[in-house]
Amino acid sequence: MPVDLRIVATPDYPVAAGQQVQLRCITKPLSPAIMWSRYNLQNGSWENVGLGTDLVLTEPKESGRYRCEIRNDLKSMSQSHMVYIVYMPTMGERLGKAAFALSVLNMIAIVAGLLWLCWHQFGDQLSALNAPKKDLPAPPVVTPKVLPPLSGSDGDVYMNYTSDTQAYTDLNPSHVAGDGFYSTLS
Repeated sequence: MPVDLRIVATPDYPVAAGQQVQLRCITKPLSPAIMWSRYNLQNGSWENVGLGTDLVLTEPKESGRYRCEIRNDLKSMSQSHMVYIVYMPTMGERLGKAAFALSVLNMIAIVAGLLWLCWHQFGDQLSALNAPKKDLPAPPVVTPKVLPPLSGSDGDVYMNYTSDTQAYTDLNPSHVAGDGFYSTLS
């Protein structure tokens, strides 16, 4: 008696990775010995992938052509059924990858900046250490000259030169040529 085999897929359309596609092998008459096969494109043959009435697929690498079969005296096989499970990156995955790339670039910039600072710091110290030493005498110690205080005053003398016609020559008040040329404050 011939066996009728057919595959029912739920859902029967392409799904995203992580979603389930359930393949069920329906047989008439009922048979407990059902084997699932998948077509291998690389070597062009069918390979066994499971046993039982149901087969559940969730990953993109499981996409392909499937069939169920009963191994009895007649060896009955179903028609093949194509299953598509596609990888669809989510927005969070894209943002995560972008954030990771920016973090790596930021870390590279920080390390480069630190290396540049160290290179300048140690480079300046090395150039100061490697500079030729010059034997120069120490600068002489200079003592400030102190003028003696004037007698009869507190020591401060202020003078203003107010002439527009005479040359500026001697500011000694005892040598004034006329009134209005020198004025002093004490």
